[in-house]
Amino acid sequence: MTRLENFAPGPLPVINAVCEECGLIEVIDDIVEWDEAQTEISPGLLTAGLVMNFLTEGEPMYRLSDFFENKDPENLFGDDITAEDLYDQRFGWALDKIGAAEPRTVLNSVIAKAVTAEGVDIGVVHADTTSKSVHGEYEQDGQSEGLKIAKGYSRDGDRQLKQFNIGLGVNHRGIPVIGNIFDGNGADTTGTRNSSQRFVSACPLTNRLSMSQTARPSPVKTSPVQSTKPAAHLPVARQLRSGR
Repeated sequence: MTRLENFAPGPLPVINAVCEECGLIEVIDDIVEWDEAQTEISPGLLTAGLVMNFLTEGEPMYRLSDFFENKDPENLFGDDITAEDLYDQRFGWALDKIGAAEPRTVLNSVIAKAVTAEGVDIGVVHADTTSKSVHGEYEQDGQSEGLKIAKGYSRDGDRQLKQFNIGLGVNHRGIPVIGNIFDGNGADTTGTRNSSQRFVSACPLTNRLSMSQTARPSPVKTSPVQSTKPAAHLPVARQLRSGR
């Protein structure tokens, strides 16, 4: 007798297909260090699994096996993969691999791949920052290369609290193309410039980027940088323009 199984994957196959098409899975598998012969599910595919969860039910990692229980995991992750194979330590392993490869490098490479694959126009990028105040104590020795939670210019108006800063850059259609989280006492221009330089270093030389930054909510209109030089001779750092 044929045994029938009922699955309700919802939008997960579509999300998985988008992750594959934009290059997320391929880029992560290429950048991070892992042994394909010893690995049942690649780190890129596991990251796509986290994206599927985040964009739908947002279950904590320890419940991911339950999340994929009736979602047809074989279709999403490969033959013979069951929900029991999708446990939290396996996803944690993928995150550790990304952490070892420097998360910002991985993110910028994924974005650059997606921008190229989808033909997103990044002739002009509008960038702005905001701050997020936090409560509690944060023990930091001041020598860590990680994120520094510190007092700085607060957009919330409460300068008694420590904070971190969030930067975002979008193209003329409002599509996010760069993003960064930086120190609470970091300067807007420095955080935005560092983020943009890491991003453009991962972009093909055929893309030339012009940056405009504003402290006001209204967008700043600038013209794309024009060049008659062949694409191969465009400067890697691109031209950054600051405006108000």
